[in-house]
This record gives sequence, structure tokens and C-alpha cells, in this order.
Amino acid sequence: MNNTLAGISFPGFDYAATEIIRFKETIEFFSIMLKDGHVIHYSPADISSFRNWLLHNAIPDVAASCAEQIITTIRHLSV
Repeated sequence: MNNTLAGISFPGFDYAATEIIRFKETIEFFSIMLKDGHVIHYSPADISSFRNWLLHNAIPDVAASCAEQIITTIRHLSV
């Protein structure tokens, strides 16, 4: 399977960045939602490199999105 986007691939990961909708990182693994609706779990040997690969390929981080929504809501409530 081709797992490249803009010439970047992640060794040992069986999915292309274009197949991923979003991800959530936990202490032990990444939960990844694919465009086909499946959720997979992946434990890379190099967590930091895998996270950077996801972010470089503009895959949204669920935790970061939730944090931004909470901050926005709090700002609106405090006005």
C-alpha cells in the first residue's frame, strides 16, 4: 500500500495520510479514524515522529480541536 503524501512516508504504517480523517493520541497508542469509518489503533516505535508525520500531513488532532472549542466557549461566556 502506498503510504506517501508529498514524498513523506511513515515506515511500518499501512495507511496513507489521505485515508485518515483524524487522530487522538493516548499514552500507549494512537486512535485513528479512517475515511471508510473504521477506527484503528497504532503503537509506533517513535511516537514523536509519528505525531509529527500526522501533523505535517494536516491530520486533525481530536484533543487539540476539543481544547480549542472549550477555550472559545469560555471566552464567549466571560464576555
